[in-house]
Amino acid sequence: MLSVVIQTYRDVLAQRHTRATFVCLIISGAAISGYVYALPVHLDATTTSGPRGIGLYFAAASLTAIPVTLVLGRYSDRVRSRGRLAAAGACWVAIGMIALNLVEGYVAVVVVGVVFISLIDFTNGQLLAVGRELVSLPDHQASGVLTSLRSGYSLGYTIGPVLLGGIVLLLDTGAAFAIFGGVYAAAIGIAMLRTPAGRGPAREASHPETASRPRVTRVRLYVTGAGLALLLTAPILKTAYLGVFVIDELDMSFTSVAAIFGVTPIMELVFLPLCGTAAVRWGPRRVVLSGGAVCVVSLLGVAVSTRLWHLIIFQIADAFVLAAAVGVAVSLVQDMSPGAIGFGTSVFQTARISGHLIGSTAGGIIGSALNLRWSFAIASLWVLAGTLIVAGATRKPTAAAPKPENAAARRSYRPVEPKPKEDQRR
Repeated sequence: MLSVVIQTYRDVLAQRHTRATFVCLIISGAAISGYVYALPVHLDATTTSGPRGIGLYFAAASLTAIPVTLVLGRYSDRVRSRGRLAAAGACWVAIGMIALNLVEGYVAVVVVGVVFISLIDFTNGQLLAVGRELVSLPDHQASGVLTSLRSGYSLGYTIGPVLLGGIVLLLDTGAAFAIFGGVYAAAIGIAMLRTPAGRGPAREASHPETASRPRVTRVRLYVTGAGLALLLTAPILKTAYLGVFVIDELDMSFTSVAAIFGVTPIMELVFLPLCGTAAVRWGPRRVVLSGGAVCVVSLLGVAVSTRLWHLIIFQIADAFVLAAAVGVAVSLVQDMSPGAIGFGTSVFQTARISGHLIGSTAGGIIGSALNLRWSFAIASLWVLAGTLIVAGATRKPTAAAPKPENAAARRSYRPVEPKPKEDQRR
């Protein structure tokens, strides 16, 4: 198992352009996690919005990001250089992060988030699309490298809070926004402006098996995105409410919360290349569906857990879910949209945003009406529904046998029966 992990990361770092994309995803993950953790503190210190205002800010930015990501994702497949488009998006997001330190008042902060920072999901989606176009492997082998490439974002997301703590200790949250935004734009701009200017269709033409594969109908792509949105409610549900569940309902300490959440990013770095290798061998669809099945079991397990080691085991399972349902699912939707990789990646990013909105909102409502155990238990039902939707939407249609065109030929048509073995030997 360790040799598989090491070899997959070697494949990522072997090519200059994929290596640059991997570094960009690390920086992107660090910048986004730093922004997500710093913003509530910044709003609490500079405005009187309170918890409700913080929730409304993230809801407004996410709802804006859904149509923006889809529209710009379609446009990205028509431009000559996807890397330059990603660099422009990173600069736009960086302007917003720097502006957060300059504007005053809650409304101004919300406007900055809606206008500027809502492009962050589109930009990250273009980084993944660039990685797909630059991997010099056939599509049936690219999933392993792309999943490991996605692990750069997970690694950066783990590093971000550590860097944020040091910056806030020395300066303040406003300086943290400026530093994260500046480094984010500079790193992505330098790396992406040096990438080849080839378009997605040109990239796919080098692999005949991809060029000859029929494009999935847009309806099936949207249905797959809807199923993934339900499936991806689980990670945000645990992130938002598992700590409260551990402290309030299980009467454990904050140290236990840190131990539980500390397991996931470490195991995710292990599971991502393993899931990528499994996707190469058995296909992305089976890996994503297995992640959905494990997610259902994990949510039900958390709902009945009473011990710390129970939760640690289910957090390890959650790392597999993230690797399968996030890392490999990107390859799944990209495979469903040959010639429009940017749009397919944007559909996945939109599903992820929608999952965050559904999970955080529905989990809070159920938890307030009943308790958090019921939040996890009921969430397993819609995760199961999402998994079944993905299974149905990604199933390969069976080819129908050709039939005669006119009515007269259809009446006289008789299927040709195979000859007996004795006649074949003669």
